[in-house]
Amino acid sequence: MKVTIKQVPKDIPEEITINCHALDESIVRIVKRLSEESELVGYLNGAIYRINPNDVYYLETTEGNTFAYLKEKVYEIRLSLNAVGENLSGNFLRCSKSMIVNLDKMIKVKPDLGGRMVAFLDNDEKVLISRQYVKALKDRMGI
Repeated sequence: MKVTIKQVPKDIPEEITINCHALDESIVRIVKRLSEESELVGYLNGAIYRINPNDVYYLETTEGNTFAYLKEKVYEIRLSLNAVGENLSGNFLRCSKSMIVNLDKMIKVKPDLGGRMVAFLDNDEKVLISRQYVKALKDRMGI
């Protein structure tokens, strides 16, 4: 796929045009990602923060609480993992019953025992991919 970017003066409105042979799943996913500007609301030390989902490495539920793990901070998200997952666009993937990972933050994956995989993130953390989600990961990564 060819990508062309053209800068325009401030007085000309910005626009994105997609030329495609067929409106397939990949095009729909691109349009959805471009059109959604969702933010997460996170809580840390009594303060409320707006969180850009692209900054999230993974989301995890432990003991009924959902947390968003960023490069250096961890925020509480006061929604269920399912509710957060429904609102995320882009490259997020459920990797276990209690975790969703941002595929854009993955450096590599390696097979693990029992049909699982281990994902290595660019913040030096490792995330375990449960065997029931390995196929979805492989499909998304094209492997």
